Amino acid sequence: MKIQIFTRNFLGKISNFDVGNLSAIGGAEVYLMQLIEAIHQKYSDAEITVYQLGDDNKEFHTELFTLKHIKLNKIEKIFFPITLSLKFKKIIEKDSLKIFNYPNYAAFVGVQKNSIGIFHGVEWDTDLFSYVFREVKYRYRNIFGVLTALLKYIYFRLVVPTLVKKGINNIDCLVSVDNNIFNYVKKEKHKGKINVIYNCVDLDFFTGNPKIDNTAESTIILVPRNLNVARGVFLLPDIVTRLLKKTDKFVVQVVGTGPLKGYIEKKIQSENIQNHIKLLGHVNDRGKMVELFRSANIVLIPTVFSEGTSLSALEAMACNKPVIMTKIGGLSEIGIDGVDKLSSNANAEEIADKIYSLMCNEELMDELKVNSRKCVENHHNYKDWSNNWLEIINKFYI
Repeated sequence: MKIQIFTRNFLGKISNFDVGNLSAIGGAEVYLMQLIEAIHQKYSDAEITVYQLGDDNKEFHTELFTLKHIKLNKIEKIFFPITLSLKFKKIIEKDSLKIFNYPNYAAFVGVQKNSIGIFHGVEWDTDLFSYVFREVKYRYRNIFGVLTALLKYIYFRLVVPTLVKKGINNIDCLVSVDNNIFNYVKKEKHKGKINVIYNCVDLDFFTGNPKIDNTAESTIILVPRNLNVARGVFLLPDIVTRLLKKTDKFVVQVVGTGPLKGYIEKKIQSENIQNHIKLLGHVNDRGKMVELFRSANIVLIPTVFSEGTSLSALEAMACNKPVIMTKIGGLSEIGIDGVDKLSSNANAEEIADKIYSLMCNEELMDELKVNSRKCVENHHNYKDWSNNWLEIINKFYI
C-alpha cells in the first residue's frame, strides 16, 4: 500500500524554533509519527512518503518512511497556504492513500479519492484586539508590528477557516482531535465525514508513580510548551511574580523553543526572577521528557488560543501528575475539572491562585495524581486510538 502524507512541518528546524534535524517540532508532528508507527504495526508492507516544506529538495530515508522536502521560493513562501497545496497537487499519485496533516493543505488539490485529513484543533479562536495586542507586546515589541499582526490575524481568522472548509470538501474523511470543530463547521453538512478521535499517549512509555514524589525543597512546576503567543508562555513571568507574593518555594521549568524566547529572557531579568523560572529549551529525547514529568510536582498548560487535546497535557497525566490547564479548545474535553485536572481561565492571576491552592492541598494533589492517569487510560490510550485510526484506513486499503 502506498501512502502519501502531506504536511507543512514534520521533522527538522523551522524559523524561530531550535530543534534537531530529525526531531518533531510539536504535538502535530509527534502525532504523525504515532500514526506512521500504527500503520506499520498493521501493514508492514506500507510504503509511506512524507512531504514537508523545506529549504532544499533533500530526501531522508528511515525504516518506516521516506521524508521529502518541498522547496518554495520567497514569493511562494509568502503565500504558502496556497502554493504548498498546489505543489502537493502535482505529486499526488492516483492510487495512493493520501493523508493531509491539516485539511487546508487539501484546499487546492481538487477532489481526491482515498483521502483523509487531520484536524489538530481550531487555530483562530481569538478576537482581533487580543490577537494584535499580544503579538505586538510580546513578539514584535514595536508599533511597526501592528501591520504584521493585522495581516496574520486576517490569515488565521479568515483565510485558514476558508481553506479548512474547502479542504474538507476535497477529501473523503476528516479526523479531528476534538469536537470544537463543530463550532465552526456544520455537523449536518459533513455527517459521516468528520470523525472525532481524541489524541492519545503511549501509556507504557509515559508512566509515573502517584506514591512517589521528588524530594526537592521547592515545588517544581513544569511547563512543556513551545515559546509562542498561542501557548500562553508570556503569562509565566506575571504568574511567577504573583506566586512570589505568597511563597518562594517553587521553580517554573519551561521546556520548549520559539519566537518569545527573547521576550521571556528579558522579562526574567527585569523582574529579577531568575531563581524561579528556568528556560530548559527544546528536548529532543522523549526519555528525558519522561524524567522531567516525573520530577515535577505540577504541570501547567497555560494556552490562550489554538489548542486541541494537548499531547503534553496527556503525557503529564499519564505520568501521574496533577495538571492545571486553561479552558481553551480541546483542553476543555480532557477529563473533569476538580477530579482529573484543574481548569483555569487564561489569565495570570487565576492561574497563580490555582497553583498556590494546589500547593497547599496535599489531599487534592494526591487525588489528581491517581485520577489523571486513570483518565488517559480510559479515554486517551494508544490502543484505542490506533484501532480507531486503522478502522478508517481499512476503508481505503487498496
